[in-house]
Amino acid sequence: MSRIPFLLVRTFDPGETLASLEDRFLRHLGKLHGVDPFADDEVRERIEPEAKNAPMIRIADRHRIRRRIKRILKARDAISGFGRQKVEDRARLEKLHDGVRLVSIVSEAHADEIAARLHGEFPWCDPASESVWWSLRRSVHDGLPGVRLEPLLLDGPPGIGKSAWARYLGKLLGTPITEIDAMNASASFGIGLAPTIPDLPDAAPATQPWSITG
Repeated sequence: MSRIPFLLVRTFDPGETLASLEDRFLRHLGKLHGVDPFADDEVRERIEPEAKNAPMIRIADRHRIRRRIKRILKARDAISGFGRQKVEDRARLEKLHDGVRLVSIVSEAHADEIAARLHGEFPWCDPASESVWWSLRRSVHDGLPGVRLEPLLLDGPPGIGKSAWARYLGKLLGTPITEIDAMNASASFGIGLAPTIPDLPDAAPATQPWSITG
């Protein structure tokens, strides 16, 4: 199945944490000295009880390794830009380290089947379902490695199934979805419903206009 790069930044293996790198560095140093860096003192004494100058990894070596790893991780953060991200946001982005998997439609008949099931569950969302249908067929016709959907904005009062429609589409395509609440995002703008439009006669109710405030 095709995968494409998603993050246009240099990324590093998210599994290489401070603890994992410290473990790797200590094992390498232990290999150079011929000792097990994770064996306790009693084990070492049983192995070489009479060795006065037996090779060992000192506490100072461990501190030096930890300091070096911290510098490495700090430099990586500066290169990738992840250092400015919140912990939870960074964790979500690092999952895209290896790119994203493309969802493909095998035939136009497959596209017709998905559209029919979508329309059967949400007949009142027919315009949106029809847009998806043509996008799926066009993806097959153009020989694209994955599905390319046209951007959609579902507008309507709460409770009519907009989010449920999107989740069901994701289920039919076999792909996970991500929900982002723009009103709770820490951005410089918000997108929401305005109660009225001032200075206009017969202002629309709260369920109609979109307000974008800087």
